[in-house]
Formats: sequence, structure tokens, C-alpha cells
Amino acid sequence: MSSSNSSSASNIEADLFNLAMSDAAQPLMDAVTKHIRDNVEPIIEEFHALEKEKTDRWSWHPRQLELLEGAKNKAKESGLWNFFLPDSELGEGLTNLDYAYIATELGKYPLASETLNCSAPDTGNMEVLERVGTEAQKEQ
Repeated sequence: MSSSNSSSASNIEADLFNLAMSDAAQPLMDAVTKHIRDNVEPIIEEFHALEKEKTDRWSWHPRQLELLEGAKNKAKESGLWNFFLPDSELGEGLTNLDYAYIATELGKYPLASETLNCSAPDTGNMEVLERVGTEAQKEQ
């Protein structure tokens, strides 16, 4: 192997084993962490306590919806809505590795992904709409 091929191979190996979050994604991680601390953690206890007051186990208690909508609105105001969209003007241009770090943080709080519109099936649906949806569908 020539020295240029050897150098190229070592660069690929270095990239393969570099599993750190990129510096570019750190501000988003900080914003997500702040959102969780300020808008998700404070509602968790009340949200789960309302489970006992529901008459239908398959529906939401009205107050649960109110709590979720409040956190969602704060996320939208902070620019943290649908940020996961890869290769999109609407997303943050995250790599899968960068999103994995953020998703790990979101996974610690079951309501967190929901408040950011980053939970299944929202993530897949938003990607489909963004790529092949009509302008009316995208606006909605």
C-alpha cells in the first residue's frame, strides 16, 4: 500500500472510532437539556399523577394535554421543533451520531421527545411530509 493509501486508510479508521458529538451539535444539546430542565421536569410528577384520574385508560386527561401543549409551545418558541430532520432546511443538519447523543438525553424523560415533536411516529412522518408532501400539507 502506498503512503497516500496508508494515510487515507488511517484517516478512515480515525473517523470510524471518533464517536464524540460534534462541536456544532453541542449548542443544540445544551438547548435541549435546558428545555428538559425548565419545561419537562417540572410537569412530570403532575402529568403522571393525572393517570389515576382518567376515566378511559386510552385517552389523555385534559390537564395532561394542557401540560404537553404548554411544553410544546415553549419548545416551538425556542426553535426546538422538528430539529431532528436530517438534510433539510428545516432541521439542524444533525448526523445520526449527533442525534444519538441528543436522543439518549431525551430518552431519560418519556415526555421530552413528545414536547419537541421528535418522537415516533412524528419523526418519520415529518421526514415524509418534508420530502414529498404538498405545500398545503407542509403548512398544516
